[in-house]
Amino acid sequence: MSALDVLIIDDNKSTRDLLRTLLEFEGHCVCCCENGATGIDLMKERRFEVIITDYLMPLMKGDEVTRQARRFCPDSFIIGCSIDARALQFANAGADTFLNKEHILQQLPPLIREREAHGEGTCARTFLSYPIKTGYLWKNMI
Repeated sequence: MSALDVLIIDDNKSTRDLLRTLLEFEGHCVCCCENGATGIDLMKERRFEVIITDYLMPLMKGDEVTRQARRFCPDSFIIGCSIDARALQFANAGADTFLNKEHILQQLPPLIREREAHGEGTCARTFLSYPIKTGYLWKNMI
């Protein structure tokens, strides 16, 4: 498996650091930023295979980050996350899936491994082959 370029957008430094450590341990190249505006600027300069964005942040909410990310990184696998139930907002904005932050440490590694195994060109909203017990998959929502 090859390393993926991952962008983490979250205003909480502890969350960013924890997710960065987790994903770097898995062998991925990780960039982090603290708000959506900075994340969008990074997307204009660089292609990311995976984008993880929080919902409630200053300057720009995660659903708006997702909408703009689709313009600059249309093939990226976008994961929305929040402590609140925001799956519908992320789905409507074009995210590929949603993870509740309470379970993100358990759910994120297998989700990223699945993306890594399938690579680009898969149908992002339906490629997941296993259920995530407490996460949301669009095929179960729509």
